Amino acid sequence: MVEDTGSHAAHGAAEHDGEIHEDHGHSVAAWTCVGILMIAALLISFGVAFGNHVLDIIGVVLIVVGVAAGIVLNKAGFGTASAPERQSAARESV
Repeated sequence: MVEDTGSHAAHGAAEHDGEIHEDHGHSVAAWTCVGILMIAALLISFGVAFGNHVLDIIGVVLIVVGVAAGIVLNKAGFGTASAPERQSAARESV
């Protein structure tokens, strides 16, 4: 029988101190873009299912708006840092 002396928790905390984790695109720009694109896909699917071309056109326009919103928000600083920016920030914190 092996007893847990609590060293595992201390080892786990020390193990994570120097790690750099990717944020996988979790940003305001990414969520806004994806949210608009999901609504656009929903409208296009309803347009196709019900034969309503107006919904199709609105959905296509929303695709353009969603991509543009993501790009604009990213350039405005609401996106994630690029790989070189993350690397330089990691070097500065060490």
